[in-house]
Amino acid sequence: MKQATAALTSFEAALDSGDSATYAHCQRTASIAVILGRCLGLSQDLLLTLERGVFLHDIGKVHIPERLLKKSGLLEETEWKVMRGHAVTGYAMLSSNVALTDVAAIVLAHHERYDGTGYPHRLEGEDIPFGARVCAVADCFDMLTAADRAYCRAMTVSEAWTYVRSQQGRHFDPVVVDAFLSIAPAQWRRFHAEWSEPQLRRLDWSNVRRPSLDDVSADSFDKISAKVVACSGAS
Repeated sequence: MKQATAALTSFEAALDSGDSATYAHCQRTASIAVILGRCLGLSQDLLLTLERGVFLHDIGKVHIPERLLKKSGLLEETEWKVMRGHAVTGYAMLSSNVALTDVAAIVLAHHERYDGTGYPHRLEGEDIPFGARVCAVADCFDMLTAADRAYCRAMTVSEAWTYVRSQQGRHFDPVVVDAFLSIAPAQWRRFHAEWSEPQLRRLDWSNVRRPSLDDVSADSFDKISAKVVACSGAS
């Protein structure tokens, strides 16, 4: 455990010392993922793995040239090839530590798509690690609602909520989308406003510290299908 914690702390420091926007994105995405994990009924151990993997999903970007990370316009195809390599690079960074095997699996597969059109291995459906399927929804939702870019304006929370719904069974696992949709846009909007504030505190790698769902109406969870509940032990 101490070895894993030391490694995780080192990776977090590397991420923090790189691109600040990437670090902030990773914090917000981990917050979203843990909310989804709690909604899905994941155990504390699975939540901890989920938070670690999602927080570090972009760790491979520490090896991406800064000019690509901060490019204001659309990337060229050759640049996209370099950018897409961050999933494999991140996996290589983490997988050498046997205690981080499940965390590394999330990092490797977070850009896979449920319909098999993602990368790097075009995995499909349940062949994609469950944590990576959760990460895909959280990652996309945060990217869509982040600050405007030179080539793309940020979506409103409601627009992003609708987009995630439209990708159910295509980009995203239907089970995870059911969990996401069980929380109304107004509630996601409140969470989003809270996450817009800088979070400077380091993670406690031994405990999940992300926002709980205590203040979300219990009625919202009634919308989650039996299939979601059945996945509460997924890993």
